Amino acid sequence: MDRVKDQSIGIILLLDLFPQKIQSEILNDHKFCRENGIVADTLIELPNRISRFQRSKLYKILKKCFLNQDECFLLTDKNNVEWKLSSRCIKSKIIIEMKQDSTIYNLDCFWILNPCVDERIKRLQKECKSRLLPTRDIEKWTSTFSENDIEDYVINEFEEDLANTPYGKSIELMEAMKIGKSTYESLVPQKLKYYERLVGVYSHSENIVEYTNNELEQHLKELFSNSYYSALSVTFLLSSHTSILTALKQITHNKQELLKYYDWAIINGDLISQIGLIEFGFQLLNEYPEIEPKLEKLVNIFLNEETKLQKIKLQLLSALIVFVEGELSQTKVFNGFPPFYRKLASISHASLIFRCALKNHVKLKEFADNIIDIRKLNYYCQSLVDMKLEPRWHPEYLEHNQLKNEFLGRIINSFDRNKDKIKSESLKNLLKINIQKVQNENLSGVFLPGPLEGNLEPLKLSTELIGIIEANLATGESSPKSLLPLINLASFRCIDEKYISKISKILREAKHILADTENDKAPYILDGLAKLAALTRSTELSEEVIILSRRYRYYLNVNECPEQILATYITSAAAFEDHEEWLMYIGNCINELAYLPLTKNGINSLFAWLKVLVLIEPKLRCTCGKAIEIIKVLKRS
Repeated sequence: MDRVKDQSIGIILLLDLFPQKIQSEILNDHKFCRENGIVADTLIELPNRISRFQRSKLYKILKKCFLNQDECFLLTDKNNVEWKLSSRCIKSKIIIEMKQDSTIYNLDCFWILNPCVDERIKRLQKECKSRLLPTRDIEKWTSTFSENDIEDYVINEFEEDLANTPYGKSIELMEAMKIGKSTYESLVPQKLKYYERLVGVYSHSENIVEYTNNELEQHLKELFSNSYYSALSVTFLLSSHTSILTALKQITHNKQELLKYYDWAIINGDLISQIGLIEFGFQLLNEYPEIEPKLEKLVNIFLNEETKLQKIKLQLLSALIVFVEGELSQTKVFNGFPPFYRKLASISHASLIFRCALKNHVKLKEFADNIIDIRKLNYYCQSLVDMKLEPRWHPEYLEHNQLKNEFLGRIINSFDRNKDKIKSESLKNLLKINIQKVQNENLSGVFLPGPLEGNLEPLKLSTELIGIIEANLATGESSPKSLLPLINLASFRCIDEKYISKISKILREAKHILADTENDKAPYILDGLAKLAALTRSTELSEEVIILSRRYRYYLNVNECPEQILATYITSAAAFEDHEEWLMYIGNCINELAYLPLTKNGINSLFAWLKVLVLIEPKLRCTCGKAIEIIKVLKRS
């Protein structure tokens, strides 16, 4: 006994050496605490921050309240304020009444302490289903709470599990926004289980289409087995890719509940859910013609309302995705998972935050301005690193203007596939006008890949496009006229390797001088060639990018802003599918930058980038460790 006591004292003393966050994680490991004789009696904060109580004392009194209805019990909180607690039956529910002088609170959040097992299990299953817990978790908790004597920490674990759901997180977000206090952790959960309950459990799929047909289909079946309307509210948060709506069509739908959800989304829905409802509505027009007027209202929101509010909404969605992606990159919650899966989770959770902000009447522009730069560098670096696995999507594609183009493209494509189902002439005309607008203004952005399409195979070049490319390359000139058609088409179409070899040859023969190009325009050509190298996996072209960058270094303003050319280098590095070669290419580029006569601003900027890059990919220390040490010395001098 003394040995266990001495061991627990030693561990408690050691815990003081760790940061508070690590201490909390260790003390939350109840198995570890039991084995080492540590009793963790935490503080319980009541809803709406009413007060805080010692957990053991609060639970002990609450159990007495349930057993002895109408009898009052006294309990002192952490501020030495005395409260009277009793239980009351209101509308067939046993609630806890808390009184302090003339202040009375009726709380329905302690039902799990009810000593009647049957009532407790009945309520437990209802709460679990409303929060869309997976069946295996419902069965686990039902078994646990079928026992008469439940330890306090188990109750806390259950409450944490309920909170670790989209429903639980939305409640937490609403409360934080209401009082104006949100931490990074409260905005972006750090538990993988939360995201698995939001978007499904990843297994083996290589791209979003495979994921939709495998893991997501199973996830949707699980969600809709609990509560149809609640499942809709979660499912449409996942509408960041068209294929997700295909999986949703396999579900048997409740017509009245579905129409009710459309009515809610028209006024209160986030943009991702609204675009999903538009695409889904087009698919269901034959089965549910009543959707058409609701569908028209949603289409008007995106296509016919050039309002300042709509622009602010797009800016907020973009800012939220950047923030969530950056925070997940920082915390490494999705380490080992493919980028498309993390991005699906990021966009879905960003949409949940967006929805809570709308519901809470948060000032959207102010909210966007406050968060846009918090994790922007993490987001940008992570997205560039992701290009090694998913080269078709570039971080710049998340700008709010491109988001608008992407939504427009999805609506037009969905209309084209389902136009025979539409009866409303006004809806048809609205869509036809926007199709004409795309054609007249040459809005190529509507055809760019979306954030989950970075590793999907693009369409092949048509005969007409092949003719244009070959005619331009036939001149043999290293001019924009020769290079740009191929650079621009690579984002939309699959490019044959022979054309990339031709460009590399043209650049070498021109001694890496860009003809008919103003020197200050060279960075744009260079960036385009880097993307082309990544998209086509051309290591040959990526080497030409380095030589070109040296030729035009003066015009790239590298000494003052090295991050611009570094972004180009990391983009170009995606040409290397072998990880060791990828590391070596980036390492060589960074080492070269470190020896340049950088300004103070250039040193600080490069240091900030390197700090984030080695967090994302620690192995970069092996290839650019010398550069990091040089920059550290320069930064101190």
